[in-house]
Amino acid sequence: MTVSKTVGEFRNVNGALVGFIACGEIDLPRARLKPISSNNPRAPKFEVEAINRNGRWVPYGALFEATAINTTGEIFYSGELDDQSWRFPMQVALFGTAEEGFRASWRRDDMARPAGRAQRNRGGEDYEGGERSIGGGERGPSGGGFGGSTAPLDGEGGTRGFAGDLDEDVPF
Repeated sequence: MTVSKTVGEFRNVNGALVGFIACGEIDLPRARLKPISSNNPRAPKFEVEAINRNGRWVPYGALFEATAINTTGEIFYSGELDDQSWRFPMQVALFGTAEEGFRASWRRDDMARPAGRAQRNRGGEDYEGGERSIGGGERGPSGGGFGGSTAPLDGEGGTRGFAGDLDEDVPF
């Protein structure tokens, strides 16, 4: 199932498509759609730019033209916005026209598990919560979800002789 919600809008202001995109973690309060001219029919139609904290316009992604095939045949623009400061890229779709303006919708697949359903462990039994082992190796279970280490506790044998003969004075 796909979840979507409106996260912004763009309006035609003196021939420029300006607006915003905002959600819980992402806020582009001053954004614009910059038309892209290309002879390639598969090229994006718009570049999405926004003002960064230093006052510069920077690109966040591109939008490609698509057609709604399951409903009205409406033309919309779809793409991915991303920045290295974000935890995840944002999938967006814009609906509307350049003359009337666009509504920006965020979308993602809903990976949530229905409430009340138990997870199954490898043995096939239901797991309802409580303590469970998440690690292995000689060190046993560890916290943090990464499992236990498989390296021996005494440090011998795990590096095939590489680290065993290091001097305390390492030239750097």
